[in-house]
Amino acid sequence: MDNGKLFLQDRVAEGALAALHVYFPDPWPKRRHRGRRFFTDDVTAVITRALRDNGYCYVATDNPAYAGQIVRVLGSCAELERDADEEARARAEGPGYAFSPTNFERKYIEEGRIIRRYAFRRVPR
Repeated sequence: MDNGKLFLQDRVAEGALAALHVYFPDPWPKRRHRGRRFFTDDVTAVITRALRDNGYCYVATDNPAYAGQIVRVLGSCAELERDADEEARARAEGPGYAFSPTNFERKYIEEGRIIRRYAFRRVPR
């Protein structure tokens, strides 16, 4: 899919998702390309519309600057709440639940990169 935001907006019914997993989104590191990132200020409306009440948005990234942007964007949304307990629980569950290792993650861990993982819960409407 070329644009995840458009897919969620145009193809996913309101409240249809119990979880949204976004692992290692392209950080578009060049300043002139940053508007192409998935996690920009406009994405929270799309995410909160697609998630059902108490649904989760799980995110993983190896890019520290993008991690900061992700936490700022999602954390500034009143309809989303970071859930540290769910982050710990998801890590403990292991593969097949959430934060399952992707090929990118395996590669980045071998390279010694730090993986940042977040879980944001959709506050009930």
